[in-house]
Amino acid sequence: MKMEEDVVWSDVPYHVVYHDCDTFDGLPYEKIRQHYGVCFVGEKIVICWDERRKAWSLPGGTVESGELINDALVREVREESNMTIVMRVPIGYQEIFSEDGSSIIQLRSCCIVEPLGDFVSDPAGSITKITLIDLEEWDEYIHWGIIGKHIRQRAIEIKKV
Repeated sequence: MKMEEDVVWSDVPYHVVYHDCDTFDGLPYEKIRQHYGVCFVGEKIVICWDERRKAWSLPGGTVESGELINDALVREVREESNMTIVMRVPIGYQEIFSEDGSSIIQLRSCCIVEPLGDFVSDPAGSITKITLIDLEEWDEYIHWGIIGKHIRQRAIEIKKV
């Protein structure tokens, strides 16, 4: 499925084109900037409080130079939640277009995770707390528009398999 949505992030407009996918193979690595996970602990979803943005988000973040995209997600989930990924399946990716026509790619995966212990702190300092929410609570915490709702639904379907 392909979806499009116009969004404003930090007062800057972007055009988002989202695609469902079963693999990230073939995507241009040089354009991939972020990898986030819809992370399940049992039937609950892990969310993280980003103190800088004053918003809840999913665990994940920037793919560092030379880092494999799946390694980036494993690292980010561990740093931001103190959990380890035991299963990961691609959900899809979105290409984010700036007004000048340039674009980046963000990846989304469905993950089953297990806590390694209590969350203490994120090395980057941006994530200050985590919590687990029920699926029905998604809209109260995650404000990613129609594409975000689709990502949630696709994660639920993938988890059932």
